Amino acid sequence: MMHDVRRSFPPLAVLLASSLAMAQAPAPVPTPPDARAAAQAAREAANAKLVDEAKAHRAAWTKAPADEVRAHPDAAQFPGAVPAEAPRLQHAGVIVSPDINRWRPKAAWWHPTGLYAPAGEVITIDVPEPARAAGLSIRIGAHKDNSNPKASKFRRTPVNLTHAWPLNAEQVRVASAFGGPVYVEVPRPASPGGEPISLRISGAVAAPLFVLGVTTPEQWQAARAAPGPWAELASPHIAITVPSDRVRSIEDPTELMTLWERGAVLVHELGGGEFTSERLVWDPAISAGSMHSGHPIMCQGGLDSIVDLAKLKGGDVWGFFHEMGHNQQYGGWTPKGQGEVTCNWFPMYFRAEALGLPPFDRAEKWTRPETPMPRGEIGTGNPGGAGHFVALRIWRQIHAQFGWEPFRAFLRSVREPGYVAPATDEAKWDDMLVKFSRAAGHDLSPHFVAWGAEVSDEGLNRAAALGLPPWKHPGAPGP
Repeated sequence: MMHDVRRSFPPLAVLLASSLAMAQAPAPVPTPPDARAAAQAAREAANAKLVDEAKAHRAAWTKAPADEVRAHPDAAQFPGAVPAEAPRLQHAGVIVSPDINRWRPKAAWWHPTGLYAPAGEVITIDVPEPARAAGLSIRIGAHKDNSNPKASKFRRTPVNLTHAWPLNAEQVRVASAFGGPVYVEVPRPASPGGEPISLRISGAVAAPLFVLGVTTPEQWQAARAAPGPWAELASPHIAITVPSDRVRSIEDPTELMTLWERGAVLVHELGGGEFTSERLVWDPAISAGSMHSGHPIMCQGGLDSIVDLAKLKGGDVWGFFHEMGHNQQYGGWTPKGQGEVTCNWFPMYFRAEALGLPPFDRAEKWTRPETPMPRGEIGTGNPGGAGHFVALRIWRQIHAQFGWEPFRAFLRSVREPGYVAPATDEAKWDDMLVKFSRAAGHDLSPHFVAWGAEVSDEGLNRAAALGLPPWKHPGAPGP
């Protein structure tokens, strides 16, 4: 029996009408706090119901046979419609390598194909034996992020719209209720090396794809006009996924992607760990904030600059590299309150090394206190209530005096085999104090103390035992 999975989830317009009715209705002025709280609770309850319905719909179409999947009514709104007249390609060749850079050592890499699966239409993959042996999968959709369930409105169906199917037969047929870019998931091989693997995909449409060092300017002229509604611009260590209308006017993405690749190289250069790849994907309604870290980095903001070379070169890069910095915080080395601070070493580094620009600063009006900050104050991440950009100054001032080597040395140390992060925040501050002091050739204890770092007496003694001259930046708090 055919399962029309469209019927298990109403159109987004209906959902918005119901979920926003309360928000759009005239409210008493002023609204008492308890009434606002009640309205918020009611809105969140309505959203939760819609999310549950969306999850049920997802469970239906991801389990249904490909021939029984129908396009969801909202797929045309997001991720987007495919023109009916767009050619459905037959036996399009895709070549993937099992030995590539990836997000984490054990993670699968999503290899872009330059193909787009229309919603509710079957695509067929011819799978040779080497592909089956390699454990490849086919995925439709650019990311797995949900929408924020506390949003005042949903700008798209609010759950993960992507799905992957194992390529475990000679021919695999799949379909998505929402459609999306087609990726080949490549797991990490048991050992380095391996021959490239060829697949053939039928039923998808072409989508704009540029690969730095592979796609020629002549090939790009044709690729940018491809009908798929989402585009991918890639280099060896980073990929950018945006609506196709954002790239169709780009004559040649080479300089753009060279800059992004330079950024990925610099993140690795500062971070000191395994050289992994990043993905940045735009979406109108992500699960948290205007951007968030992970793989991929999700961007609800930044659409106006992410593929605009002039804006990027002008310095509109902080948010992107802030999130890449979060991706470098693995291993537990960052003390409490510094999570939104030490990640900013990476946009600082990119702006300085690639663009020759100073750090972005939202603390220009901050007034330096005449006394040192209380111990642990900077660990709040919001010293003196002045925000993360004031907390960043402890590091900006170290950089201004000693350059980047103390940062590189510290990050190399936390990537060494066998490194175990200190168990307490106090011990993490002690570790940073000693390692930064050693690399700077100065005892930074006065500087850390002035900024209210949660260093212990033992940590101060360890730094003093290095026998280095004491140092404090003149712009630090205190006399």
